[in-house]
Amino acid sequence: MVLSFRKNLNIGNWVETNGYAGEVIDINLNYFVIREADNNMVVLPNKTILENPFKNYSLTTKMRISIECGVEYGADLKKVEKLTTETIRKNFNQDEIGKKVEFYFTEFGDSSINFLCRFR
Repeated sequence: MVLSFRKNLNIGNWVETNGYAGEVIDINLNYFVIREADNNMVVLPNKTILENPFKNYSLTTKMRISIECGVEYGADLKKVEKLTTETIRKNFNQDEIGKKVEFYFTEFGDSSINFLCRFR
């Protein structure tokens, strides 16, 4: 009952809590139901939701996307950075919204040089 009166949690919201993430499809007196991205239903007791933190992605209009990837050791790293950032800039309208694409090489992995790319 308490969950149905919470302003920051509604049917149709995309939430993450207790190791599960999905769309809220039902809130009732005893439990809370979310549909995960793979279409599985997760039923959680209301007590679990009330006593633990949750993220409600539907309350935010903009998100930062992080992509972690790797390239072979022989790759031209300047070209990898340029190609990655230009592709994201063009396909996700970064110039139009005035946001910069962040790109960082993060580590030497077992078989690749890994990088992180972030954008909004």
